[in-house]
Amino acid sequence: MRRNLADGAGTLPLRPTGADWHHQRFAQRPRRLVLFAIDVSDSMGDGPGTRMAAALGATVAFARRAYLHRDQVALITFRDRAAALTVPPTGSVRRVRDRLSQLTVGGATPLADGLRLARDTLRRARRQDPSLDAVLVLVSDGEATVPLHHKGDPFADALAIARELRQDGVTSLLIDTGTAVPQHRRLPHLAEVLGGPCRRLQELTARDILQLLDTPVPDRHRQ
Repeated sequence: MRRNLADGAGTLPLRPTGADWHHQRFAQRPRRLVLFAIDVSDSMGDGPGTRMAAALGATVAFARRAYLHRDQVALITFRDRAAALTVPPTGSVRRVRDRLSQLTVGGATPLADGLRLARDTLRRARRQDPSLDAVLVLVSDGEATVPLHHKGDPFADALAIARELRQDGVTSLLIDTGTAVPQHRRLPHLAEVLGGPCRRLQELTARDILQLLDTPVPDRHRQ
């Protein structure tokens, strides 16, 4: 290939080298499953009903944000004696929103069973896709009252499952809906074991919600 130079100096052969070629690469974001575990026990209904309403509003905002990232979402609720997978992993944020609007509050707080079901659900999803990034968003006041086994310690059971979730490399985000004074709040202790941040519901702004799920998911590692 030859080119006439504008200054009349003649013609020079143009021979492209390896440095002249550019290869454009597109980074593919790993698939992510954001699992919401929502406490709908009696203690969440304390006050004039605003606690539960605010918690569900925050959950819907998080779910919408996850949907914008094309993440899958799932919903677990826990009350009375056990947890339930209310919405299995799905790409439809509408299903999560619709089920949240139908929830009723009441009964004891099986926090440990909620975490156990979250662990099992995420493990099952990862067996289908080992590269899946798993995110747990727990919304609770941390007042565990139901053990996994007869005469067990409800909160100790929750901590034990939390350690397993962390060992599985699950990224966690905890939203504390409790109104207790700092020294009596239990969810921050659970957050330490899970290895994720704990934010108080009363202190969350709409901007915080947008940013929290935009934070890059760290590489999974065992601890």
